[in-house]
Amino acid sequence: MADGITAGPVVFNEYNVTGGSRYVPAANAAHKYRGKTWVGHRVAYLRSWGSPATNVFNLSVNLEANKSYVFRGVSAWHNNETNPTFTYSVNTAKANLGTTLGTQSVAYTVKQQGEDYGFEFTPTTTATHYLTVSSSAINDAMCGVDYLAIYPKVQTFTAVDRTDASEIEVYPTVNHGSFNVVSDKGTIRVFDVAGRLVAAKVASSTKEAISLPSTGVYFVEVNSNNVTKIFKVISVK
Repeated sequence: MADGITAGPVVFNEYNVTGGSRYVPAANAAHKYRGKTWVGHRVAYLRSWGSPATNVFNLSVNLEANKSYVFRGVSAWHNNETNPTFTYSVNTAKANLGTTLGTQSVAYTVKQQGEDYGFEFTPTTTATHYLTVSSSAINDAMCGVDYLAIYPKVQTFTAVDRTDASEIEVYPTVNHGSFNVVSDKGTIRVFDVAGRLVAAKVASSTKEAISLPSTGVYFVEVNSNNVTKIFKVISVK
């Protein structure tokens, strides 16, 4: 969960037990994602799906009213049953018995292959909501949850363009962890896709080097001579 969002406690069983939700060490994950070995930990074996609805896995999340959020997840069909469909939802009640605010289903054909989930939603009340995981299989389809994240939707920036704004330059926009800002001094702020400030600097020269904390997409806000421009940069390996 992203900063500012709290999730309820979840109790996981030992890795080698025969049922329930299990937390699996990275060394035992054995999942693929986009053709490569999944290198993180995962939660595995969310078992016994379908009817009754109480077999849905529920993770409680505290969310604010009228605030837009983004859900992102990666899951894999780990074992058992045949080509199950796993569904992620955000609901106002456990087991999807309330109002569904967002949902996505993925039909699986390959075991232990991570699949992407993602949707946006906006709660109407400030309250505890539930991120749910369910399956089309009534019996023993095993879902391996590799990644879950809920975060506020990225802040929308409004750039103020003027004739002298062309003096501001950011390069390279696709980089390996750092980029340069060329301006007539001023302030530089960098935000991640969740709208969090990850870097800030008061430019003391006309060219400043900025480092990024990790790979991903970032928005660079440069203010110089009362002119503000927004640039998108992407850090890759």
